[in-house]
Amino acid sequence: MNRWNRQVQTIESLAVALGPNHADLAFALNNLGDVLMAAHDYTAARERSQRAVDILEASSPNHPELGSFFNGLGRALLESGEVAKARAAFQRSVDLYEKAIGKDHADAAGSMVGLAKCAKKEKHYDLSAVWFERALALYRQPDGTYDRRAASYLADYAVLLREFGQARKAEEMNALAQSVRK
Repeated sequence: MNRWNRQVQTIESLAVALGPNHADLAFALNNLGDVLMAAHDYTAARERSQRAVDILEASSPNHPELGSFFNGLGRALLESGEVAKARAAFQRSVDLYEKAIGKDHADAAGSMVGLAKCAKKEKHYDLSAVWFERALALYRQPDGTYDRRAASYLADYAVLLREFGQARKAEEMNALAQSVRK
């Protein structure tokens, strides 16, 4: 029996023990969705993430982790090529984060980058840049430097800038990403 089968059996047992709509089941499904994303099984990740969102939203619509659940769903949808649905999930995530922890909290940055990636796929480069800049602002330190967690976002932004014909600014972002990684 492989690792995935054991995890699925554990979740099925949890569903029997707690009921099919228990918040703890939602957390288990969300975690499995993350594992499946890392394994590049986007279809299975999307299914688990959607079920997790459905359960948690129905049982605890104001749960502080719901933003994270929608972010995971958005990532799975985006990787599956469902850009419009991904955009809706990322937007819901940002809205939930802003309601729960405020507009200036770094936890929302990943969902903002998700919105930037959706806009990029839809060829809305200006909107994509706005979302990247908004996400990066959440990681900017008072001294103007960036938190290490911003490195991959800076590199992603550099790719967008290059595609948008801004090679010089793209190189600056790449250099900044490299310096933040050190």
